[in-house]
Amino acid sequence: MVGGGALHIDRDVGWLGIGATLADSRGRGGQGAVMARRIADAAATGCTTLTTETGILPGRPNPSLANMLRSGFTLAYERANWST
Repeated sequence: MVGGGALHIDRDVGWLGIGATLADSRGRGGQGAVMARRIADAAATGCTTLTTETGILPGRPNPSLANMLRSGFTLAYERANWST
């Protein structure tokens, strides 16, 4: 196994999170395949709404966000991240 992710379902809403791929296995479609499987599983259980999230680092590409957008998700908003 080189990747995985969580799917939490509450009635007809699903949350996809905690997705990860081993560093030496990235760039070969694993995260996209795990995303597609979770979406299919959610649909099979009757989910009508799915949500997910990832960080956005200014000026840096985000493969997770790219996979989410390719999978049909749309950007709802950018969350502010605070640090001390």
